[in-house]
Amino acid sequence: MKLAVFLDQRVEETIRERKYMESVAITYQPTESFANHIIRIFYTVTVNHRYEKLSPSRKYALFNGEPFYIYTLSKQSENNTRQHPLKLLEFKSLYESLTTAAALRLEKALGTEFPLTIQHVRADPSVNYAIQFLTDLAEDSRYLYWEDNDDADQWASLHKLANDSRKICTQERHLFTITDTSIKDLLGIDRYIIRRMVTECNVPVMVKGFQTIDSLLIHVPRLLNALKQELRRENLSFQKEDLKKLISYLYDQHLVSEKKAIQEQQQSAFIKTLSIDTGDVLLLIDGKLVVINKILFDNDNRLIIECAQLKKNLDKSQRTKAIPPSMISQVLKQAVFRDYTDQARVRNIDLLRRWMSKKTSPVSLPVFQPDFFG
Repeated sequence: MKLAVFLDQRVEETIRERKYMESVAITYQPTESFANHIIRIFYTVTVNHRYEKLSPSRKYALFNGEPFYIYTLSKQSENNTRQHPLKLLEFKSLYESLTTAAALRLEKALGTEFPLTIQHVRADPSVNYAIQFLTDLAEDSRYLYWEDNDDADQWASLHKLANDSRKICTQERHLFTITDTSIKDLLGIDRYIIRRMVTECNVPVMVKGFQTIDSLLIHVPRLLNALKQELRRENLSFQKEDLKKLISYLYDQHLVSEKKAIQEQQQSAFIKTLSIDTGDVLLLIDGKLVVINKILFDNDNRLIIECAQLKKNLDKSQRTKAIPPSMISQVLKQAVFRDYTDQARVRNIDLLRRWMSKKTSPVSLPVFQPDFFG
């Protein structure tokens, strides 16, 4: 085997030239080369002061072999992605066997005190995800597909984010109430997209699982802010409707009191823009005259006008009723009505009707739409 020959040659050279070396490290790195998925295995020698005293020609003669070996996982022409995790598992077995043998030979020849570092194969998330994938595949082979690039590439950045989030996790643990896997299951938004966004926006997370990340527990208010920031971007990382769907879900299921506060604030501001106000007199489409007591909203954010009917002497009735905007025909502003009642010698509703026919204005009220995405 080429990998065995590579390590054997390097080990022999190390043993032969021990006096010029400080330490040895065997490491590897999954990468790509011309669209081929490969693992580059490095045999790294650190020299000591004796090496520096050698002549240039002697230096050149030492350690002049290839410092790395390339193990191919899949070639550009290969489309069967399910072979990829099998190749990773094959690499794991070969790498562990050969590096163990190399370590034993080095220790026997150079002593256990010789500085030797061998990268553990399970330190690479790609291998861990391959093992998990093949385990899941053995249980159900119908729907699984290989996502090692997505999951493994995000592994390090997500663990760093979780480590940076430790303080807020301790202080605000009760706000970590949603996971990326539940978002995928409930709303169909790809987990990779959520993980990329929380990393880019530094949304605090807690990681479940170490060798592979099973799920992220996410700080909901910070996630909401990140979603709104994403919504304002010109080039969205995922569909606008998915963003809005997730924002709505967070408000409805996790931030109910915050949603209520935003809605009440927007409703209060909306009422101030209307052409009617409390104390105004309304002429309804059925001909009745009423005075506005309150302007409210029902559970579906529709305007409701609570009003009292005017008596014949222009006093307000104690009885009130709620009417929709569609029942309003005209409005007489409160200040104008007050001037009339202050100056009228006779307070009579029929006289008021005749007088106000040229003082009223038509009413057209807009529909209120709360905005939770701004």
